[in-house]
Amino acid sequence: MKSWVFALALVAPALWTMARRRHLRERFGPEYERTVLHTYNHHRCHTALGGHLPISRVNNAAGQYT
Repeated sequence: MKSWVFALALVAPALWTMARRRHLRERFGPEYERTVLHTYNHHRCHTALGGHLPISRVNNAAGQYT
């Protein structure tokens, strides 16, 4: 396999994701991306974290220990 084909296979999904996010941001506005990130980090359990939320792994997330 040519090296450029392998590189394209690695890069193409990332480019597709970026293009899709740009389209959604243009269609629904910047609030959409904030909502998606909030849902992803605060309301969606991740199997890689043993079913825990990503935000639970962050120290001082709310700034209570300043």
